[in-house]
Parts: sequence; C-alpha cells; structure tokens
Amino acid sequence: MTRRYRRRPAVAWRALGDEAFLARESGDAVFRANATAGALWRLLAEPHTAAQAAAVFRAAFPAAAPERVARAIEGLIERLVDEGLVEPVAEGPGAASSGAGPA
Repeated sequence: MTRRYRRRPAVAWRALGDEAFLARESGDAVFRANATAGALWRLLAEPHTAAQAAAVFRAAFPAAAPERVARAIEGLIERLVDEGLVEPVAEGPGAASSGAGPA
C-alpha cells in the first residue's frame, strides 16, 4: 500500500501571500515555505500520497516534465517529514482518523 501523508496537527502555520510560515509545537524553529511548499502544505490538510500530490501539481503546471514534478514533490514531502512538519498517516484496522483540521 502506498503511504499517505498529512500535516502534523500540532504544527502552527500562517499564510503570507503565496508563502507559509510553519512552526513545530516545540517552538524551536519557524520554517518559511515558498509558494510550492506552501501549496503542498495546504494540500496536505487532507491525506495524500506523493503521487496524488504530484498529480495536482502536474495539472497546475502542465508544461513541467512529469518526472521532475514527481521527484520535487517526493523530495519536499521527505524534507517536511524530516523536519517534523508532516507525518505518514496510519493505515489499516484500528488506525486513528486523520484528524486533519484547521490549523
């Protein structure tokens, strides 16, 4: 099964134009997300696989090479996970609901 990702519920965020500013619950860092990362952040309010997210971006940027878009989105999701801003969604019986609500 392909892994789905969502925003971590405890991450505070604010939009400023096309960008977003994200802060972990610990308050130890604030991250500036450019327009692409900010759009991905907004998309991950609901769980998506990297492939689903890449498909949204490919539709928005049809002139971009599909493989390049997929690599960029996969890399961005990986970085957001590494920074503790995004998390994989538990799958299967007994898994908790996504809990992705307004931040």
